[in-house]
Amino acid sequence: WNLRYDNPKAFSHSYEINANPGETPAGPEGPLVAPGTYTIRLTVDGRSMSQTVLVKNDPRSPASSSDIKSQADMQSSLYFGAREAWDGFQAVAKVRSILADILTTEPAAELADATSNFDAKLALIGGSGGGGRRFGGGGFPPAGGAPPAPTFAGVMGSMMRYLGSMDTGDMAPNEVMVKNAKAAGVDLKTAAANWKLINGKELAAYNVVLAKYKIKPIRSAFQDALTASK
Repeated sequence: WNLRYDNPKAFSHSYEINANPGETPAGPEGPLVAPGTYTIRLTVDGRSMSQTVLVKNDPRSPASSSDIKSQADMQSSLYFGAREAWDGFQAVAKVRSILADILTTEPAAELADATSNFDAKLALIGGSGGGGRRFGGGGFPPAGGAPPAPTFAGVMGSMMRYLGSMDTGDMAPNEVMVKNAKAAGVDLKTAAANWKLINGKELAAYNVVLAKYKIKPIRSAFQDALTASK
């Protein structure tokens, strides 16, 4: 056990610029666990064996126990928040794949327009897994314009970057880190709320068009797709 949480899902995995061949793991990695007692369990051929281990902080660390706890709490919040954003992106992508299949059938103009419009609205919630920035989900607001609504991909990318910035040593989060983490949490709630909202009247209206062309309606995308992704 490398004393870390499982590696989080990410759109891409890459190495630090100072990586050593065969020694440096690809990021993003899960955060280090906080000092404490843990139970290691190994199951082989139906037989389970367990043992407790005591994880201690590096005695050379200048950070206090309070610093370590604050750091671990924030890393945990970012880690699980990024996982929620990843699940949200996958749920939106699942619905968008259904729409893509409909468009490949060369549908009537009315159905094609309704499908493309609905897909465009979903894209504004899911976001893009690319963006050219580390771990994906990046992107910048248009010059001179208001920033776009947060997307699941964008939130996940931000949380992964903030998480990585706290993995360089033992330290209590500074004011900027706290501000960024809180803002990312608010953005996640906004994206989730928008995702839930589109599954109301927007989905109902689109299903009316599907029914007209005798296509199976999409059930509550929020309930079915998001639940299935967890």
